[in-house]
Amino acid sequence: MLPVTSLMRGYVVMLGILAASWGASYLFIKVAVEDLEPAPMMCLRLVLAFAALFPVLVYASGFRGAVSGIRETGRGGALLGLINMAVPFTLIAWGEKHVDSGVAAIANSTVPIFVALLAIRFRPSERVRGMRLFGVVLGLVGVGVLTGLNPDGGWWAIAGTLAVVLASLSYAAANLYAPARFSDTSPLLVSATTTFWATVILIPFALLQWPDHMPSWKALGSVAAGAQCSSSRRWRRSCRRTQAGRIRSAECRAAEWRGSSAPRRAGSALTDACRSR
Repeated sequence: MLPVTSLMRGYVVMLGILAASWGASYLFIKVAVEDLEPAPMMCLRLVLAFAALFPVLVYASGFRGAVSGIRETGRGGALLGLINMAVPFTLIAWGEKHVDSGVAAIANSTVPIFVALLAIRFRPSERVRGMRLFGVVLGLVGVGVLTGLNPDGGWWAIAGTLAVVLASLSYAAANLYAPARFSDTSPLLVSATTTFWATVILIPFALLQWPDHMPSWKALGSVAAGAQCSSSRRWRRSCRRTQAGRIRSAECRAAEWRGSSAPRRAGSALTDACRSR
């Protein structure tokens, strides 16, 4: 149990920084989207985020190690880049063309709710029941009340809100996929890899929507500030997801260690249970 406790203790400060950077990013998106279309704005943001993450990865594992690490993630890294960055980033940016940043932030808070709902099908061991299920339903109702059943802006505002909610669904899928696929991978490598692949995916769409004029310095500054929030957030979010898989492994190792002093039959049962997870 000690390994699990030590892993969880260090996340209070990290979650606070994550919340602050995440909240600020919606404001930066709202400012930038007034002068840039969603695809080029998010592509520029990802380029800057990767430029911040890759040197740190090179420092940690060397240039060859960084390049080979990104290459070895293969389709899994590309898929995570798609559902964790390229798709939700673009949807949120498009949504903020029609709704305020505060509404977008509230709509995006449905991520844990969608995680709970998707877990019913894809992670039965983490299925919610009883009061937790009631909390999921109450959360959906609360988000609907806070965003407004009839938001200002008419149907376009409703479409913008739904786009952000769809981004939340994409984030939720990434939350379930990342620990299963990258539980033994460095969080820094996961962050850099997903940022790289998301950038590659968005480049063609960014070229199609590239502006024919020089964007304002306010928009470019918002993109740069959002990129720094994004790189910090991606790293910490990857830490949280990959460590979730490591915590489950630590629980299994602790159970096996405790079972070693028990009768062989009990220890074998614990080991088999952990292997099945």
